Amino acid sequence: MSPPPVEVALRCERADAAAWADLLSAAPAEAARALGIGARRIGPAFAGSIPRLDILMYNRVVGLGLESPATAAQLDEAVGFFREAGAPRCMVNVSPAAGPLGLARWLEARGFYLHNHWVKLHRDMTPAPRARTDLRIAPLEPAHAAEFARIVIGGMGHPESLVPLVAALAG
Repeated sequence: MSPPPVEVALRCERADAAAWADLLSAAPAEAARALGIGARRIGPAFAGSIPRLDILMYNRVVGLGLESPATAAQLDEAVGFFREAGAPRCMVNVSPAAGPLGLARWLEARGFYLHNHWVKLHRDMTPAPRARTDLRIAPLEPAHAAEFARIVIGGMGHPESLVPLVAALAG
């Protein structure tokens, strides 16, 4: 697979990092304490952690090596952040456009391995074709937030302890 154009990769990673940061910052204080939520900027990358969950997607770094080549010090800072948080496992999302070329070797030297690939899709901003449907599309109202959260976490097989975090996204 050839790497995406750098600008597309940057936009996708920036959007992912912003969404990850928004999710963590939306957490009600009680849920943040209960889950041990933490976040840190590591150079231009974003690290977020929910260490009480041994689920990789909740303990990850996004954007490392994209705005500028990653450094070994940044990678060590990320590993230290997760260790201090008490996360049982963590991951680094590595874009095909990330640098330097030796980044994969640095990760392997610190015990990381390729777990899977996360696909990020993008499209231009032209309006999508209208589709005929009986479905109603509307904003998620706070009154339905807990129900929405239970559907999301149930569909992903995640624990009930995430309901307050996901429900906080309503509105």
